Amino acid sequence: MFSRVLQFELEGQTVIGFDTGLDNKAFAQAKMAQFLSQNGYIVKSNGSIKPWKAEGVYELPRHDSSANKTTMVMWGPDFSGLSLDKLVQDSNNREQALEAVRFYIKAMSALLDREKSSLTIFPGTSGAIFCNQGSDFGSFFFPPERLVKRSIEADGEAGLNKSQQWYHPDLKGEQAAVYTTAVMLYTIFASALPFEKKDIDTLRHDIREGVYMPIELAAPGFDKELGGLISDAINPGKNNKRPSLLQIINCLEKSRSHKIADFFTELAEEERQKIKNKFLQYKKNQDFNVRTKRFVIRNTAIITACLALVLTVVLFTHGYFRRLSERFNTIGLSPIEVAQAYYNAFNSLDHDIIDACIHGRNARNDITLVMNLFVISRARQAYEMDARTFIPAQDWIDSGSPETNALIFGVTDLMLQTLSVTENEVFIQADYNLWIPPGYLGETENFESYDTTIISAVNIETIDILTFALINDAWRIIEIERSVDGMIY
Repeated sequence: MFSRVLQFELEGQTVIGFDTGLDNKAFAQAKMAQFLSQNGYIVKSNGSIKPWKAEGVYELPRHDSSANKTTMVMWGPDFSGLSLDKLVQDSNNREQALEAVRFYIKAMSALLDREKSSLTIFPGTSGAIFCNQGSDFGSFFFPPERLVKRSIEADGEAGLNKSQQWYHPDLKGEQAAVYTTAVMLYTIFASALPFEKKDIDTLRHDIREGVYMPIELAAPGFDKELGGLISDAINPGKNNKRPSLLQIINCLEKSRSHKIADFFTELAEEERQKIKNKFLQYKKNQDFNVRTKRFVIRNTAIITACLALVLTVVLFTHGYFRRLSERFNTIGLSPIEVAQAYYNAFNSLDHDIIDACIHGRNARNDITLVMNLFVISRARQAYEMDARTFIPAQDWIDSGSPETNALIFGVTDLMLQTLSVTENEVFIQADYNLWIPPGYLGETENFESYDTTIISAVNIETIDILTFALINDAWRIIEIERSVDGMIY
């Protein structure tokens, strides 16, 4: 039981009490006596439900450092067992904890079926007591919501933080029970809570955004079916569809002996090391992404101002380079020279030179990509201060291809070959490697199986067939036919 739930002798009988943390005067001012009217529940292993109510208030001596010498305790009929949150976190008692979760699912299903919208118990595991022996084995005691809440509040920030780890702040009814069940199962099988202990606001942000380590990385070799249900319950992602309690209990009941080992497959040491490395890389990338996202949220006004400044600089720079481009044109250049200028401009994000080399809508797709990367690079540079936000692909390769958060982009290994020449058109084949940030892969089949959160750049082996035409006495690219073959670097 958590620290504010007590068992003590009163008039010759053992009772269970809830320490409000208030002396008699504060108790009266808070009108706590009205809490005596709210029901709790005792749910038997067979699904039968018995209401529980507090029967009175008793003043007990305090044993902490508080200035108050006594505390008011609301008490009622005794119920003996183990605190559910403590049991689930007991690494030496995992088998019994798993059994308790099975009974929790059955108890919550019975309560939800009977009480429906009028169910008044505190969410999560706080206050819940599991009977682990005797004739009432498998029974659960869910105290009245307001008693549990007051006892938690009496422990201050630490109490709120501890209870918040087990429930989602936005879920109700069965979905709330599904979430709590998944967190308990994760804790049992991974021997760690999914969400790290932080201040209450950060913890709630993490829960809402699903900032945790996936169970397949936290518990190597864990059952994929049950792992999928746990993941969908904790963080269902964009589909926002969580499983039901019935789905989870059916999956749990498939095990041969209801033992922890039934849900794991033995892995070779090489596979374990691979998962461990992925675990560390995932955490590193997740920490960076979360810090960046929340930095942007906290500093929206500053970033907006910076972006406005960047936009002004971009417009000024664009005008400057546009004036330069008026002097740069492809008059006098051969088609091969135009192609070389076109691809070299990728390495400096020079969209003006690219624009000068092309003509018509069929050749403009690269302009959008390069301009987007240019703006993103400048925007990041505005708030990341001295950080290098863009590295040409060849420079990155020459430096040993280090892991980096900078944008990697550019063309390497360019080979140009003239295919044919007609009176009005020239056809050139360009073979090259296009290096691109992983977030720009799109939805192509070639890349959907890769985890792009753990790589710095993607190497796309590319072949372009360029069609050149004479436009105002200058060779310009009027069409690009592209085929790619991707490889993760």
